[in-house]
Amino acid sequence: LAHVDLRATAEATLSLLTPEASSAGVALTLAAGEPVRHTVDDEKMKQVHLNLVRNAIEAAQRRVDIGVWIQEDAVHLVVEDDGRGFPADAPVFEPFFTTKETGTGLGLAIVHRIVSDHGGTINVDSRAGRTLFELVLPLLGSSP
Repeated sequence: LAHVDLRATAEATLSLLTPEASSAGVALTLAAGEPVRHTVDDEKMKQVHLNLVRNAIEAAQRRVDIGVWIQEDAVHLVVEDDGRGFPADAPVFEPFFTTKETGTGLGLAIVHRIVSDHGGTINVDSRAGRTLFELVLPLLGSSP
């Protein structure tokens, strides 16, 4: 575990995935804000960021928006795309479930596991034209 800036992790993820997004015609945007420090497994959080943003790029029509902030004693990470969405009852966090032709169905299951291991939650809201994943990591009492 390390005390890391999750905003910096998001910035690094965007830098890494910008060429992939550009090739797909997708703009990546990170909302402005202050550093967001939390004690986490840095490598695992990098994996969470990569999985969420890469999935969003693959689903997006034109844009992926990312936000990282602290609110009510918790860190919030939001990844939103403007893609076609999926049904509300889709078991997106179940291993081997995928909506992609070439997907393994493990990315979101891994994300869910990492977030849970950090005492957090991840929620999804999806409909045609918008899918939003929100990760919430408590700052007090529940952090690893």
